[in-house]
Amino acid sequence: MDKAAGDAGQTREWPGCRQDERTRLYHLAFQCVSEGIMITDVKSRIVSVNSSFTEVTGYSPEEAIGATPRLLHSGRHDASFYINMWAAIHATGSWRGEVWNRKKNGEIYPEWLSISSIRDESGRIEYYIGIFYDITKQKSSEEHLIYLAHFDALTGLPNRALFLEEFKETLQMAKRKSCQSALLFIDLDDLKHVNDTYGHSEGDKLLRETAARVKETVRKSDSVARLAGDEFTVILPFIQAREDACRVKQAILNRLDEPFLLGGERVTIAASIGISIYPDHGSDPERLLRHADADMYDMKKRKKGGAGQDG
Repeated sequence: MDKAAGDAGQTREWPGCRQDERTRLYHLAFQCVSEGIMITDVKSRIVSVNSSFTEVTGYSPEEAIGATPRLLHSGRHDASFYINMWAAIHATGSWRGEVWNRKKNGEIYPEWLSISSIRDESGRIEYYIGIFYDITKQKSSEEHLIYLAHFDALTGLPNRALFLEEFKETLQMAKRKSCQSALLFIDLDDLKHVNDTYGHSEGDKLLRETAARVKETVRKSDSVARLAGDEFTVILPFIQAREDACRVKQAILNRLDEPFLLGGERVTIAASIGISIYPDHGSDPERLLRHADADMYDMKKRKKGGAGQDG
């Protein structure tokens, strides 16, 4: 290894490359990289931007140079965010993280930003260089994955995982307020018949319409979820007595008794609903869910036995 290459902090020169050629290449690299670059002085005035900066933000060099990075502030971050960011830069020389900024057209977007301080030979800070790229697509993918993890893709209702989280929170609140809560467990009796007779696309239509009807029937403060298949639940956060849950149950049954338009025909679908009450039937989501499920099956048996429905 030659001495020039081995000295720490020393840059190897390109053989046969003149200074003006190196400067031209540096400038080309600055302008051609896909990341946006913004350089500011120690007073936070923008002194240089590249073409990707303009492409992402919409601000031309003439509009950006001389301004400060506040030009891009979205308003989503409070003062403490920027205080902590600059404290890290002054302590370590750099900072990396996610920032929400605003484009010239007013659009707010997420970016991944890296800021580094540039020092002169005496160690004094001369400039700050920010390198960033738009992560809107990545954020959209993350949000979509989060949605899929918590919501049913067919009906848009909370899925079993989110239902259990919400029910747990409801029970904790009911305990603090010494209130009763109720859970309704809904099961469609005829989904298999619909799938076999009219096809799975009509079965999916039935599930979507069922979700819509149940949501229309209950209060906005009540939470409707689809656990799996043709199983739905409704959380009634606060009730005065079991009779309140029975009234909601009957209202849902009445709504679901109305014919559905499936395969061009008006089809009547039967449903069964079970009820569990906190704290009478348990104090945790799984136990209350099991009780409501069992109560729903009892209703199915009573219907098959001709005993009719009761609250």
